[in-house]
Amino acid sequence: MIRAVTRLFDTSSAPSPHAASEKALRKLRIKYRKQKDGTLVVDGDIYLSQKGIDRLPDLSAVVVKGNFSCANNNLVTLEGAPKYVGGYFSCDGNMLETLKGAPQFVDGSFSARRNKLTSLESAPVFVGGDFSCRSNDITTLEGAPAYVGGDFMCHANKLQSLQHAPQQFRRMISDFGEFDSWKDVPGALRRPPLPQRLPQKYTRGFRM
Repeated sequence: MIRAVTRLFDTSSAPSPHAASEKALRKLRIKYRKQKDGTLVVDGDIYLSQKGIDRLPDLSAVVVKGNFSCANNNLVTLEGAPKYVGGYFSCDGNMLETLKGAPQFVDGSFSARRNKLTSLESAPVFVGGDFSCRSNDITTLEGAPAYVGGDFMCHANKLQSLQHAPQQFRRMISDFGEFDSWKDVPGALRRPPLPQRLPQKYTRGFRM
């Protein structure tokens, strides 16, 4: 009885939280090394572009020091993406409606062009290079990175203001124009958009 209870609570044989990522790397035949804390490090690049996949393999315990691309697939989620990318990260040309699962730190550039995003919720906190979310259906920049070391490109969307845009960038390219710093952005674009005026037929009865 005691042995049975001991086995029940014995976690020494439980699968490692990194086991799924390690299995995925082996299946993809990608060289990696394991750190003492279990983190799996890929010193090179991982390219999963044009594979026809709708989900990523579980690489959530992986640090990629090179580039990572999963562009031009049928992805509906970024869950399973590496937790850190040292080069560029590209998820262009998918069917993403959210950036949930994206790495929170990307030292290179981050590109999520030509998806179905409506906001930047769950975007990386830090992007060392350019950040591009152009050609989506974005109506708000809420969730945008706190820091972008290069250009912040948010044009070809459905934005009515630049509220919530990062205040640190090299240049911002938007449908409202290009700006070299946050202080160059007109005050009206930093605030929430004004509510649209009601058609006259709905306002006739209101006299102030």
